[in-house]
Amino acid sequence: MAHIERVRIEGLLGRTQPIELMLDRTVNVFFGENGCGKTTLLKILQSALSLDSELMLSLPVERAEVDIYSITDGRVITHVWDRKILRNQRELPLDFLHSLREGDISALERARYLNLRSSGSEWKVQQSKRSKDITRRSWSHCFLPTTRLYSIDSVRRPNEPRANTEDRLNEAFAEAVNKRWLVYYNQILKEVRNIQEEGLRAVLYHSLSISSDLPTGPTLNPEQAYQRVKKFLARQSPQDATLLGSVRMFASRYANDDALRRVVDNINNVESRIESSMAPIHRFTSTINNLFSRGKTLQTNESGLAIVLDDGKLITPAFLSSGEKHLLMILLQSMTAEQNSVIIDEPELSMHIDWQHALTETIHRLNPSCQLIVASHSPEIMANVPDEMIFRI
Repeated sequence: MAHIERVRIEGLLGRTQPIELMLDRTVNVFFGENGCGKTTLLKILQSALSLDSELMLSLPVERAEVDIYSITDGRVITHVWDRKILRNQRELPLDFLHSLREGDISALERARYLNLRSSGSEWKVQQSKRSKDITRRSWSHCFLPTTRLYSIDSVRRPNEPRANTEDRLNEAFAEAVNKRWLVYYNQILKEVRNIQEEGLRAVLYHSLSISSDLPTGPTLNPEQAYQRVKKFLARQSPQDATLLGSVRMFASRYANDDALRRVVDNINNVESRIESSMAPIHRFTSTINNLFSRGKTLQTNESGLAIVLDDGKLITPAFLSSGEKHLLMILLQSMTAEQNSVIIDEPELSMHIDWQHALTETIHRLNPSCQLIVASHSPEIMANVPDEMIFRI
């Protein structure tokens, strides 16, 4: 896990003065007129985090330094890319060099050229004398480019009807959000299963142990205890919850049976931990439902994401409006980003002004640990962002 602390760029779009920005751990907004380099700046950050040197070759920049703080390593690691080396090498086509026969050019000269060409396009990791163990690796992050401004004609297959292309793009969107959701949901389910297994071991231990130091006093009233155990059993199988009998019968046993109280205490602990693990999913669902309008309700489960309409019919995310798709993707990616950087280019596209105004705060309610980096033209996006977190490019 990592986030960006500093970026320094030389020669951005031909500028004579370098740009150096110290980024905040929470929210950063880049703004400026069209063509000032906001998107290029985001792509540089994306390139550094992913170590994608090929992307840098196409960007109008001479040199870039990006300081990435590794949470795992507990230190800052500087990544440097420099076009200068490329300019100092011979202007010979790479295919031509590969085709040369022995004797046409010395092996040493050819190897030197190829090495320069390769090294010139790579991100270099600066190492101090005390940091010899640093290795080149990409960093987990989320990058959301401007995806709304696509041309249907540019992606349509030969002789394919325009409507079919629209359907294909919508289906691809639904597949992408469902894939992201299922990866995250399965992680949560794995965590829940581990909690249940630990809880079962504790239940067995406290049920079978004769130690006098085990808790025996009721920590829940009988009604709370009944509902807690019923919920626990229902997670295993809906039929299991019927084993409890009536609330009155359970309350009588609960008041007089030390072993049962011990079991309930452990079940209560298990349920509390499960609720904590599931809390991000509940926040995500309620947030989407509060923002969506016209009776749409988000449904989440192990099968994926679905939208429930007022009449009870289910539709896939493919049938959402462009703004709803944009919002759903941004919030889902942000929620699952953990403590890493979330980079978004023009999140305001297709969004209602109310959504724009609440976006940064909404993202950080879903994931307070992520670093949000946004390029935007929208005053509403910046409305709740402190001035020191806004950078004019």
